[in-house]
Amino acid sequence: MINEMVMKNVWKIELRSANKLSYDKIKEYFESHEIPLTPVRGKFDTYWITPKLQVEFGVDCFFIGSHGDFKAFNGAGWLFESYIAKDFPFSNLRQVKTDITKDEYYEEGVENKIAYARDVRNK
Repeated sequence: MINEMVMKNVWKIELRSANKLSYDKIKEYFESHEIPLTPVRGKFDTYWITPKLQVEFGVDCFFIGSHGDFKAFNGAGWLFESYIAKDFPFSNLRQVKTDITKDEYYEEGVENKIAYARDVRNK
């Protein structure tokens, strides 16, 4: 669940890995792919990827958020297609928060729209 990030539009990427994951391992994964991580001041496990896009790490997932829906959608989609779908074959991507719903958070995703890594790899 989103603990630290305060963004209007948030996408969740569940890694569904057989390997034991942790906050640190996911952060190391990002760093190994040279994805820039600038800590958000006063927040725990939340980083800026770009000046308008944040990432918050969970134990087996992470959240990509932005104030603009287009930025959040493109950023999460790019990370998912470029890296995650290749390295985590059982992962999925779903939108869990949108500015239309104000401060509501949906663990199962907004309108059940979900993308699976196997579908991305099979394109």
